[in-house]
Amino acid sequence: MHLIREGQFSVADCFVTEAGPIDIPPELQQEFQEMYEILDAMRTRRDLSLAIGWAHQKSVQLEQRGSNLEFELCKLQFIWLFIELPDRAMAYARREFSRFQEKHLKDIQQLMCAFLFLQSPEKSPYSRIFADPEKSWNDVAHSFTKEFCSLLGLSAESPLYIAATAGAIALPTLLKMASIMKEKKTEWSTVNELPVRDPRFLAPGLTRDTDPYGKTGGNSAPTGIPVPLHLCMPGI
Repeated sequence: MHLIREGQFSVADCFVTEAGPIDIPPELQQEFQEMYEILDAMRTRRDLSLAIGWAHQKSVQLEQRGSNLEFELCKLQFIWLFIELPDRAMAYARREFSRFQEKHLKDIQQLMCAFLFLQSPEKSPYSRIFADPEKSWNDVAHSFTKEFCSLLGLSAESPLYIAATAGAIALPTLLKMASIMKEKKTEWSTVNELPVRDPRFLAPGLTRDTDPYGKTGGNSAPTGIPVPLHLCMPGI
């Protein structure tokens, strides 16, 4: 499953061949293949058409989640055109932004007002919108991945990645606590549980919305609650 989520489809097929049948729905692999095709188009060819088409197709589900992904994709397309081909950016805005006016009117107004400073962009109060297009591409790609996985009922990150990251973050704290307790000859009051309630103990994203199985929402421990030791350090 981890290999499929990471886009290593040929390696996953080889693993299944060597290890024997694994209960993974074939349609799930097809979903992730589609996701990586869209991401590849975004990252290598700067082509947003597939992503925008997918978001438009899933607009009802995304709207139910309160997601702005479809607008963010169209906004990024506009920014890219504005930097490279301003005339096409104007035509694109007239064609696409009308359906977003009710919810994103302020953002649209800022984008359109940027045309007033086309000859002197350094004086534009909207220059920050166009200042770092590479960051915009990365942010939107991450949002797309998150929303795509959410509609499948999965977290954006692989469960294996989450477990390894949580373990790596927890290990220095655990070693320090073990050393101090050994010196003071003290014991934990609760067996197999961490005596830690500091929210900084968990990395961003490893809180209530992510459980160790990769599902979003549900049964994960809230930030600040003692975390079972075996979740952070497998094998203990």
